Amino acid sequence: MADLGVNFMGLKLKNPLLLAPGMYNTAVGFVPKFVKRIAETGWAGIVTKPLQTIDFGWGFYSYPQLFTAEGTTPVEKRMRETMFLVNGGPGFEFVSDKKKEDVKAWQRGNLVTKEQVRANIKLAHDHGLVMIGCLEPTGPENAAELARIYQECGFDGIDFNPSCPMISDFGGGTWAIGIHPEKVEAITRAIKQSCTLPVIVKLSPHLSDFGAMARAAARGGADAVSGINTYLSIIGIDVETGDPLSRPASGGPGVPMGLSGPPILPMGLECVWEIARAVSCDICGIGGVYDWKSTVEYIMLGATAVQVCTSVMFNGLGVGLEIIDGMTQFMTRKGYKTVDDFKGISVPRVMPFGKQLMISSRPSVAQIDKDLCIGCGRCVTSCNDNSGQCISLVDSKGHKYSKVDQKDCTGCGLCACVCPVLKCISFKTIPIGEFRMAR
Repeated sequence: MADLGVNFMGLKLKNPLLLAPGMYNTAVGFVPKFVKRIAETGWAGIVTKPLQTIDFGWGFYSYPQLFTAEGTTPVEKRMRETMFLVNGGPGFEFVSDKKKEDVKAWQRGNLVTKEQVRANIKLAHDHGLVMIGCLEPTGPENAAELARIYQECGFDGIDFNPSCPMISDFGGGTWAIGIHPEKVEAITRAIKQSCTLPVIVKLSPHLSDFGAMARAAARGGADAVSGINTYLSIIGIDVETGDPLSRPASGGPGVPMGLSGPPILPMGLECVWEIARAVSCDICGIGGVYDWKSTVEYIMLGATAVQVCTSVMFNGLGVGLEIIDGMTQFMTRKGYKTVDDFKGISVPRVMPFGKQLMISSRPSVAQIDKDLCIGCGRCVTSCNDNSGQCISLVDSKGHKYSKVDQKDCTGCGLCACVCPVLKCISFKTIPIGEFRMAR
């Protein structure tokens, strides 16, 4: 029987699946509403929405941020599913021992006391869930104060998020923190010196070197590094009106928003690969996890756990059981007894592009199986308009198929990318002396 249990930062998880902080189901104040359903659908734990002290003086509520133009193309419809929902949950929950009547009216809705936080975390523990608290500080002093509160309230760990793209205009400063290794290192160190909880540092996607930031987090004492956060994006413009597609339903200007979901999976995988090559601490994969296969991909690139958000938004908490079932079947089929059996196996199989060209690349040319070819001509157009102009369409006794003149093939691979028939186009290695790029 496949064992999906993992040891993440010293925390024993029954499987690699954590709910990422996004919707109300990850707010500490909403634990009583959702905890039973979360436990029943197989999740190992929750990374909660961030807490902030009431004396901090600001925060923001969610508000409807919806499309004002109906998408008609597949891309527009997909963006509807993958945009970050600003209406997805409270930006902060405020933790304080003050009475509600002593707090500004706009802050009351998100106000929780330390006693409530402790009680709700215990309730989650009673349901077998690990509770990791997201922390979005403004600097080392604020981070240290919050870290002490998180430990006092009974969290199992801290998820330090220095890279949220949604609050830079509100004065929180996390956007400015997340692109500076020295700031990430200093705040991570302040957190670790203020509590004994294990700490994850979440990397921004807007970095030129994920490895350098991961090493900065490790120097600060991070127990794990996660990647990636949502991409700050303008998801589209309604060309008929000039308004952004993410314009609020109530009108007014739109804003750049964090893009999440399947479109950012390739970037998340590359980030985790860079982290795995840079540090030896645990890794959490985030971004585009929507099924068992994407979960396994992150693990094969070095992640111990993954966080899931967008897939749950659109498909419900039952996604957890679907991923667990798919992983169990996969591990049984492949003969993997534990997650560690395949964790990280793909890391050495990927190398920096320049190095790969130097030591492992071999010239190749295309070859087309004329029996599989349906004569659609897509490869002919792609090759003639972009590359070697070496593919032609042949009509032999009523059967149309494409044919490659291999002496002129540059091995670019475009033909295989556009071919609609699986395995119709393949490539064969040729002696380097026979490969001609310049003609």
